[in-house]
Amino acid sequence: MSSANEQTATNSYLPVPNPTTPYWRTDLHHLDSHRSTADLPSHSDVVIIGAGISGVSVAYHLSQAGSADGHNPSILLLEARRVCSGATGRNGGHVKVKTTSILKVLERHGAEVVEDFVAYVGAQIDAYKDVVEREHLDCEFELRRSYDVYANEKDAEALRETWAKVSRQPWARSRQLIDTDFAENVSSIKGAKIAVSSPACSLVSGEFRKLFLARVADYRVFKSGRTSS
Repeated sequence: MSSANEQTATNSYLPVPNPTTPYWRTDLHHLDSHRSTADLPSHSDVVIIGAGISGVSVAYHLSQAGSADGHNPSILLLEARRVCSGATGRNGGHVKVKTTSILKVLERHGAEVVEDFVAYVGAQIDAYKDVVEREHLDCEFELRRSYDVYANEKDAEALRETWAKVSRQPWARSRQLIDTDFAENVSSIKGAKIAVSSPACSLVSGEFRKLFLARVADYRVFKSGRTSS
């Protein structure tokens, strides 16, 4: 017989019984708990587990791609609770890669891996922009700069030393080090000792998810709204 700790570890991937309600889910879309059939179909070409941004994105791209023989695959989108009720509905709608994350990857895996990492995140920003414009999604999308701010002088000095070594690497060309004289004014963070300006995008997360799923439905993707947890 398994212990309570073992059972908890086994079920840690399942939704918790009483989740808090994130801000993005206070105004629900009509597809929020949509279920297209009373029973699950016996067959589907593609089954997608989870109706967060990853699952909805896969369904969207599959619905547009089709197949070489002109056959549009049947797509079953399953969700344990409601659309975007997990991690997708609990974030700030801000896409970027932090300077600390870049430097950790650089230290552990080297320059080639960090270039791929930064390029991947940059591609996601471009992909958001592309789909927002193509599908006319009204979600306050903006391309912008974001600031990683250091308020501790010891950390700031360590970053200065590191930046002097890495600033000529390709990934750093889209970023700018802003030192003490301007860091506070530029970042609007009182006491800022140094900051790194990075490319980013922002959007109203909940609106993007609702509108994006509605476009998937417009492309006649076969959906089923919920599964038991």
